[in-house]
Amino acid sequence: MPSNTVAHMKKFYVLAVLRESTVIFFCAVIVCFTGSRCPVFAGSETYDKSVQEYTAAIDRDAKNSQAYYDRGMLYGRGGEYDKAVRDFSAVIALNAQDSRAYYFRGVAYEKQKQHRKAIEDYSVSAQLAPGEAQTYFSRGMVYALQGDYLKAIRDFTCVLELNPQDAEACYNRGNAYAGQKEYAQAVRDFSRMIELKPQYAKAYSRRGMVYGEQGDYGKAIRDFTRVLELNPKDSRAYYNRGVACDRQGEYLKAVEDYTKALDCNPRFAEAYYNRGKLYGRLQEYARAVPDFTAAIDLNSKDVWAYYNRGTAYAGQGIYDKAIKDYDKAIVIDLRFIEAYIARAECLDSLGRSEEALQEYEHLLRFFSDAPQGTVTYIKEKIELLKR
Repeated sequence: MPSNTVAHMKKFYVLAVLRESTVIFFCAVIVCFTGSRCPVFAGSETYDKSVQEYTAAIDRDAKNSQAYYDRGMLYGRGGEYDKAVRDFSAVIALNAQDSRAYYFRGVAYEKQKQHRKAIEDYSVSAQLAPGEAQTYFSRGMVYALQGDYLKAIRDFTCVLELNPQDAEACYNRGNAYAGQKEYAQAVRDFSRMIELKPQYAKAYSRRGMVYGEQGDYGKAIRDFTRVLELNPKDSRAYYNRGVACDRQGEYLKAVEDYTKALDCNPRFAEAYYNRGKLYGRLQEYARAVPDFTAAIDLNSKDVWAYYNRGTAYAGQGIYDKAIKDYDKAIVIDLRFIEAYIARAECLDSLGRSEEALQEYEHLLRFFSDAPQGTVTYIKEKIELLKR
């Protein structure tokens, strides 16, 4: 729900946020963990024939654990995870000390998003073979997906103790530290990842986002610029650099980067929104309106886009259209107090002072829990309209 702050017709909300993938984040860093270390099931090129061969071997000897294991690997490679689980379970029934079977059954469970069972199998595998870094890595990934960052950190640390040069463990531990808001440690791990793999753009991107979270926008801009040197078509890097410029008050540079982000990805709703917000701040309302419209076309439930387009219309004196947008914002969020106040201001500007007065009086009743500053503002408007 939008925050309860005093609204003014010329004020544009919300502050830009850094973004990665399809999830917006800046104030709360959402973790995006790399998947390149996910195990690949090995097996024959001729899948069906190999399955038949292993099945025949099992028919000849029901205690042939290697045949169960190999067939389970093939099923996993083919995406038949239920069958893979069954075969690895057969291996475990024949040999409860087979760490590989527990591990790959855990992989199959993970692929099915049965995370609790995956963790249980990875844990048994780690107990049986404590020197296998991949087991800790895989379990750490599942913990991270569950948001259990402390346990993820512990597992990625185990990987690094076994192999200090493991770049992906550094990267993913950095993500887990970021999820815990332990930003200094996150920066340390992303920096180590960059030392190990200086061409890995995601590490620069994630470190830049953490710098942004810390308010160090200069370093954030430097990292996003490096991402763009590695990949000039990265719309998210342009967007995130624009956010950092925005936060520093370098609005024209921010507009330029949002525009470049849109050149790379014309369906980037947040880039339209943030560019429109900046045009509004710069009082270029006619340019703000089409950007908010584009954001709405891509996300018809974006309450702030309706609100800010209304504010851009109001800035041009087009109050009827502004009221329609505030109406739409209120339909989406009945508790959006800023939209009610802005609608009342438009009614007053149109000379419909009685309707504006009724709106403000309604707000006092409906938003009895509003912040004191907002209540005071509404009361002042009521006094002015009653004179």
